[in-house]
Amino acid sequence: MSPDLDIDGIEERFFVHGRMEILALLNELIYRHEPVHIHFGVNGCLVTRLLEAREQALVFEAGKDAEINRRLATSPSCVFVAWPDGIRVQFSADQVQQVSWGGSAACSVAIPARLARLQRQESFRVLVPQPQAPHVTLYAGDGAILGAWPLHDLSAGGLSVAVESQAGLGLALAPKIARVRLELAGHGIVDNAVILRHATALTQRGGFACRIGLGFVGLQEAMRVAILRYIVDVEHARRNARMASRTEG
Repeated sequence: MSPDLDIDGIEERFFVHGRMEILALLNELIYRHEPVHIHFGVNGCLVTRLLEAREQALVFEAGKDAEINRRLATSPSCVFVAWPDGIRVQFSADQVQQVSWGGSAACSVAIPARLARLQRQESFRVLVPQPQAPHVTLYAGDGAILGAWPLHDLSAGGLSVAVESQAGLGLALAPKIARVRLELAGHGIVDNAVILRHATALTQRGGFACRIGLGFVGLQEAMRVAILRYIVDVEHARRNARMASRTEG
């Protein structure tokens, strides 16, 4: 499952914990017939709709593909993601149960104890073109510099860096990182505390050994705005390059 779907990597301020509020949000998805993506296992995904949010269980439509249903039912956990009005609603669940709902095949999971709601600007992550990617300096908790490597992707919630194989640090580096510093050309400097979200080994693609994902902690508003403006610039440049290549073609 993609590290971006790791609900433990989402900041606490985005979570809803109250049972009545969670039920209200789930019932809103039901009322609006919002499509919901369920991610599970290795690249497993079922697009479905929620049917009923009971006191103890959430019921949703079974898929039309019997093999997908079988894999989902045997998966120990899964992640539900929906995008009502561009707001990401996400929660995780354990074992899926097969049930009957109104005479039709359906599935159910326990009502989640918490549910995340993220505005698009908080969750939208841009891949940074590597030739001009700024370097991110990584610091340990005592202020010691651990190294500097290219920015791989960035959002208002965090970033990831690609660590070179010749550095000899790899996955062992990740738990030591406590702060990052990078300069966003034309937008200012981001210097902020972080927490580790994931450290993913790579197959030496482009000379990099692993990718380390970090989440911002207590990001100041000025830095958040700088990040969002930088993301807009990167996307604008990407669209212009795409349009230019079509014109030349």
